[in-house]
Amino acid sequence: MWNTPNLRRKIIPTRVAYRNKFAAREPSELRKLGLDLIKAKARLCIQGFRQFGKHLLRRDSPTLSRVGFFVILQTIVSEAMEMFGADAASAFMQGGRDPGLGEGEEGNIFLSRPRDGKLKGLRPGQLLEMLGSGYGKVNAPRLWYVKFIGFLVHSGWVIHSKDLCVAMLYRADRLIAVLGVHVGDILGGCRSVADIQHLIDRFKWGQFVWNSLVFCGREVVTAHDPILVMQCEHNRAIEVNKIPRHRRSDPAAPLLPNEKSDMVSGIGTLQWIGSNTSPPLQASVSLAQGAEPTIATLMEVNALLREACGCFDRGLAIVAVPFDKGIVVNFADGSWGNTKGGRTQGGYGTWFKTPEALTEEGAKGSLLDWRSHKLRRACHSTIYAEATSSRSGGAAATWVREFVLEVHFQDYRATMSVEPGSVPAEVRQSIPLHVVTDCNSLREKRL
Repeated sequence: MWNTPNLRRKIIPTRVAYRNKFAAREPSELRKLGLDLIKAKARLCIQGFRQFGKHLLRRDSPTLSRVGFFVILQTIVSEAMEMFGADAASAFMQGGRDPGLGEGEEGNIFLSRPRDGKLKGLRPGQLLEMLGSGYGKVNAPRLWYVKFIGFLVHSGWVIHSKDLCVAMLYRADRLIAVLGVHVGDILGGCRSVADIQHLIDRFKWGQFVWNSLVFCGREVVTAHDPILVMQCEHNRAIEVNKIPRHRRSDPAAPLLPNEKSDMVSGIGTLQWIGSNTSPPLQASVSLAQGAEPTIATLMEVNALLREACGCFDRGLAIVAVPFDKGIVVNFADGSWGNTKGGRTQGGYGTWFKTPEALTEEGAKGSLLDWRSHKLRRACHSTIYAEATSSRSGGAAATWVREFVLEVHFQDYRATMSVEPGSVPAEVRQSIPLHVVTDCNSLREKRL
């Protein structure tokens, strides 16, 4: 193959990727836990972009949405399930071979010897043949996703129509397990271990834990009620670069290139925290973006970073709300012309609560979705801003309600809601939606 040009171009180069799995953790914390400072890991990776016929392969691979994540947690706590989490061992290696590729020169994938490592028993000039999937392959994530979801479907699980990474398992019309998959990580709940034993036995897992776990950088802890979602380890590690005094003395000064880099990094960190466990940060982060940043903007971002680090244990609590009594409550608001350029800032929050939330006494509930953003439309009045925000909040809350209904009722699909007469009465009367506003003019107009 090396001496034939048409065949040689089908040989894919490889390399060994070395990493320390403890690189992001504080050395002092590792010493307290009695762990080594280095946990070495190595992977053989291929240059997948060189694969012959790669343009014919599907590469799309869904990941778990935020609403899906929180609805799964709400289901676990409301149904008193046991929460579990797992990390697939070398998930992409379990994805299998490309479907439809036959034997021979066109279908087989050949790999060269890694340039920065040695493989036992492989002599110079020899090639490897890939019989399955691997790291660096352009469609490796999809192969794993198809293999995992395909097994669930074959085992009787139902895939959620609004999030293809959420699956439910029913027995006699009763929900007995629910899970979400994000690449190689899974999070779910079940009524007993026997309900998911087939899943545990089918795949190789790096770890399979119960009740307290880390999922996609979020620490999820439960004592059955409530479930707490935090990012303590991430927030404690936040570092804020100090702005020199002579720069702070001129808040209106434009940012230098290194300061712009610090600001982009800081906003990215705040967006990650605000969109996962700390909703109060979202409005400030949104307002800090848009116009040409100045030293004053960078100082605001640094102040928010210090707040996030100081309140590292801030998080969300998902409380038990019975599905047969639950309601979806959405509150949306708009602040007319309060951002740069006269634009309007809007936002909403969507909760799952009991009906007592609509009384003066109130009730506890779980925040399942939220957003703070600049409205795209130019609003000419306060009521226009309020109405636009309320409309976006109502649409988001409808999405959450349909999501929860599809988990709770085995034969219901969200698409039925747009077909007259197709929604069963039991579903139609369950989990009513209430859109709340503090704008009297909007409320009176709606009434």
